Amino acid sequence: VYKLIYPLVLKLILMPTSVFSAEDFSESNSVQKFFSLDVIFYLLLMNMMAFLLLMLFVKTLGNESLQFIVSGDVNQYFLSWLLGSALLIIFAVLKFALLRFLGFVFDLKKIVIPHFFYMLRIISITIFVMAFIISIIVLNGFVELEITIKYLLYGFFWIYMVGVLMLFLIMSNRVSFKNYHLFVYICSAEIVPLLFLSKVIIG
Repeated sequence: VYKLIYPLVLKLILMPTSVFSAEDFSESNSVQKFFSLDVIFYLLLMNMMAFLLLMLFVKTLGNESLQFIVSGDVNQYFLSWLLGSALLIIFAVLKFALLRFLGFVFDLKKIVIPHFFYMLRIISITIFVMAFIISIIVLNGFVELEITIKYLLYGFFWIYMVGVLMLFLIMSNRVSFKNYHLFVYICSAEIVPLLFLSKVIIG
């Protein structure tokens, strides 16, 4: 449905080759507004898929700290899914607000939106791949699901870290800024939140 309504946006976000380029940081990039309807709609769909995967991971791995999101009957599952998806959207908005704040502090306001969309692309592609692999495993049962999920979570962590490194390299070539300050900016915006979430989910 989203592809029919916003084909250009979906193509730009899910284009794997652009992960290795500075396309998001060019002036001509057409996805440059965070609070536009197409972006909000995309975040809604992506976060619904992400939280559904999270519920499956918690149910399979038996994570005690997040067990409350997969307790109860089917109706409670559905309610948890909707509320969790809404919370992820709020988290995305807060993440964008954090980037705005850090961009103001470090005088990097021009790269805040490209930064957000670059990492959104990496997260989106990774989540789609994870969902595809999970679907194959569930339907065919080639490998034990618990083992698969653990490897996927570790894979997501390292893919994200590589994405952060790529972001640092691209930004260091795009902005006239000391690498030390840029490193502090990247750590505050990406690495610290990632380590916190990894501790909660993976343990």
